[in-house]
Amino acid sequence: MRESHVLNVSSNFLCGYIPMRVSLLRGLQTLALDNNMFYGHVPRWVNSLIMHDGSVPTLGTSKNLKVLILSRNRLFGVVPNLSGLINLKVLDLGDNLLGPKFPALGNKLVKLSLQRNLFTYNIPSQLASFDRLESFDISLNKLVGTILLPLFS
Repeated sequence: MRESHVLNVSSNFLCGYIPMRVSLLRGLQTLALDNNMFYGHVPRWVNSLIMHDGSVPTLGTSKNLKVLILSRNRLFGVVPNLSGLINLKVLDLGDNLLGPKFPALGNKLVKLSLQRNLFTYNIPSQLASFDRLESFDISLNKLVGTILLPLFS
């Protein structure tokens, strides 16, 4: 498939599963599918998008994706391990039915939005090392435990 840096189909009436063909877009840096009617799980291929040079990275090592916005859909279940998205800066999975475990994430995030989901476990302590995080929204979940004070410094 040809190289595309941005795929934005936000605020439409698209429905069904997120198509696997999206995973074939080379050099994808921004994937915005928010405010649609997509359903199902967050696809496992999200963390292995094809790299700029056309090679397929090993699972969880995509270097291109910087923005992933899947909010306001009907996605459900466990979020796959996203820690291999090593340059991901914006992750918005809000307003879905995701959970119960908090997803594994890379530490370069600047914005993390997981509000209005079904996360029920503790906030992972490794979030305290996310020193670039400027916006953090986990409201309207069922998280338990203590607040990580380093998130506020």
